[in-house]
Amino acid sequence: MVPTTVIADTKNTAHPRTFLKGTARDTWLASPIGTSFKARLAKSIIPWLNSKVINAPMPAIPTLLLTDYNTTAALNSDISSGYNDFAKPMTLTVNSLLYSAWYDPSNQTIINELKRRTFALASANPNGTTSHQGQDQSNRIILLALARTMDLVGSAFNTTEKNLVFSIIVNRANQIYNAYGQLTKLLIAPYDSHGASNLGFLAMVSAAMLGDVPQADLWAASLPMYFNYYCAWGAEDGGFGNSFGYAYWDAFSGPRWDFLEWATGVKMNNKQFIFEYPSQFVYFGPYAATLGGLGFGDDGEAYMLDVLAFVCNNLISRVVQNHPNRNEIELYNYYCSQLPTMSKIDFRYDDTIWSADFKNVTTLTKQYPKSIHLKTAGWAAFHSSMTDYNRTALFFRASKYGSNIHNNADQLCFTMVHKGQQMFIASGYYDWYMSPHNANWRKRTKAQSGAITMDGGIGQGFNMMEASGNITQYATTDSYDYVTGDSLLAYNAGLASDSPLRLTRAIRSLVYLRGTNQFLIFDRFDAVSPRMFEWSFHAYYNFTQVSPSIINSTKNGVSTCINMLHAPSDFSFWQTDQFPPDALINMPNQAHGQFKMNTNVTSASFVVLIDPDCTGNVPQLSQNNDEWLFSVNGANFVFNGDTLSIILPPSVTSPDGSNPSPTNGPSVSVANSGRTFSFILLALVACTIAAM
Repeated sequence: MVPTTVIADTKNTAHPRTFLKGTARDTWLASPIGTSFKARLAKSIIPWLNSKVINAPMPAIPTLLLTDYNTTAALNSDISSGYNDFAKPMTLTVNSLLYSAWYDPSNQTIINELKRRTFALASANPNGTTSHQGQDQSNRIILLALARTMDLVGSAFNTTEKNLVFSIIVNRANQIYNAYGQLTKLLIAPYDSHGASNLGFLAMVSAAMLGDVPQADLWAASLPMYFNYYCAWGAEDGGFGNSFGYAYWDAFSGPRWDFLEWATGVKMNNKQFIFEYPSQFVYFGPYAATLGGLGFGDDGEAYMLDVLAFVCNNLISRVVQNHPNRNEIELYNYYCSQLPTMSKIDFRYDDTIWSADFKNVTTLTKQYPKSIHLKTAGWAAFHSSMTDYNRTALFFRASKYGSNIHNNADQLCFTMVHKGQQMFIASGYYDWYMSPHNANWRKRTKAQSGAITMDGGIGQGFNMMEASGNITQYATTDSYDYVTGDSLLAYNAGLASDSPLRLTRAIRSLVYLRGTNQFLIFDRFDAVSPRMFEWSFHAYYNFTQVSPSIINSTKNGVSTCINMLHAPSDFSFWQTDQFPPDALINMPNQAHGQFKMNTNVTSASFVVLIDPDCTGNVPQLSQNNDEWLFSVNGANFVFNGDTLSIILPPSVTSPDGSNPSPTNGPSVSVANSGRTFSFILLALVACTIAAM
């Protein structure tokens, strides 16, 4: 619970607030974490400051107003430069100087350099290219650096100097406060991802400035609001729903949780979302999937080892420190121990210098689930192993967050890694938000693996929260895992109620056959009017057509085959290694493959086998009218177009934990979409298509 007195209590706290002080500081410095900090400071920070920062030339200070530009291109160029060439490097050096000044407040050389760079930050025109309107990230990092400087070493500034810096802090903080209607707009539109981050920055600035500038009393509403608001994109299961790439950047908030705890006493690390958050990275960013292309949404193609190390240091280290008795701590330590670039981290970056070292865990002593369903995000992951680098892992999405903000129109789609190689990817690149490539390809359904489109690439609603999906079934067992998703809302989003383009059903069930390490996919799509359906997939290298229905994806000698076992009509395979003309980008080409149906239909059923290593083994499947039937280790499955139902042998526990009563016979359904049915087990012998 956030204390009702949190603002008053913070205001009555002595400076510095956003740094440890007193006995807490001394205890921390004497701890293993503090000892690591001192070692990093001596090894990395101080030598870098002495050789590259103290008395060194600084980047040009942006001074122009937004109205001083004759062309949009010139303005955008300077906005980008203001962030990348001025705000980022300058605040990096100021942060490192602050750490050094906090550790050794008697070092006048550090204090003098900190003052010199503080005045440079304050000289940047707050109404120009680094303003909130110009570049809100520039504005907020300059604002926080100035506020924390005055919080820590304000006494080193005379009254005139203080008033100058305070005036800039007030100007920049007011821009955030007013941009969101004195914060009330964030209550109306909580999924404003930049707004959520700006709220956190304003909360930290408020905590630092209460009592120093009267406007901080207004900004301080951000404190309790941020504690309760975080995270709008996630909930108690730890799933973050605003793309995988941005889950990385959100996890960088760890040091800021520390700042707020030191200032207010409120431990954000005790939020259930935060201490469940590491699971998203452990299951959806395994070290076996290091080369990218596997993450959902914007920036999901990032080279994972570049960012996972920072996730470990900013997020997971804090969870490990604050919740050492959690069952998953061993798994988290193991995960971070596997990252080979950990020793290469530059601890100047984004306050990771505060992070703890990890306990080196090379072997897991407990059994952990190999599959996970993050209900909040609407993601599911299926792993053949949690420890084998050469594992197979498939990632699936059907999410309430739709294609909004940084998400793609990728309901029911998947990505897959096998033996360390990306077999099927979310294609394209994230160059910048809503660039031609991002908007015309990367975010579109046709760019996703497992995508079902119609009539030449028409897919789900674009950039819309209401273009949503829903995971209606999920279970994991030793023999099989499965997930069912419904994406009808996504395909109908933005269409009029009488549109002939509307669908009446859009369901996918995916079953992981653990024994054979294969995935069976069952799709049922129904349309108001006859449509030409397409089933697409993407990779880094061109595909090889083994037969009319089998396509081989190979990367670095590792292969996986897609086998179209059943389709609604005759089909042909088509591929290209080119991006569309309206989505060109100066990046390497990728492979885009598609099974194209040759007939317009109003009802489309697909059965697809994903076969790692291209074994050629095909599960025995049967069709009974609109139902598909198959068996796994004595469990009999039926997909009826809406749900996946299971008949278990007597005395076998179902995935939902129940134990069927012998008096009720062997039938147990774990379907939860509301439709149940019965069938005759003898139907398993009908219409066998095992060798299609």
